[in-house]
Amino acid sequence: MLTVEVKEDEHGELYIDLPQDILKELDWTEDTMLVWSDNKDGSWTLTKKKEMIPPELTENMQEVREGIDEIDRQLINLLITRYKFMYAAARIKNDKYKVRDEVRKSQVIDNVCALIKNSSVPEETVKTIWNILIESCIAYEMDKWIELREHK
Repeated sequence: MLTVEVKEDEHGELYIDLPQDILKELDWTEDTMLVWSDNKDGSWTLTKKKEMIPPELTENMQEVREGIDEIDRQLINLLITRYKFMYAAARIKNDKYKVRDEVRKSQVIDNVCALIKNSSVPEETVKTIWNILIESCIAYEMDKWIELREHK
């Protein structure tokens, strides 16, 4: 096992230096995508991110499940980012009654439905998922809007 120090650059970004012999042994380069896994004991494990096999090329359920797990990881990362934007909206909006915007909600649902045209994804499913997502985001934004102003 290799232990490395986490460093911080002048912009506050965290990074680690890995010795060249370790990079060579692991067949990693500076461009290698890595996955951080929390070992739940205060340590982390780094592994090389596997390339996702396209669905049409999968040959067994393990490959299918790995693809789905990767998509779930990507979706969660996007969801985290979406909620950061909701926090930004709560910070920027000066009127609590502007948190709920039914016109914008309709636009967002129409936009995502347009993105799935000519695909096998059922439109009603997308509408249901996005309605739940948007309502959750509105509730989160309202909570944060109130929280940000209570602490002033």
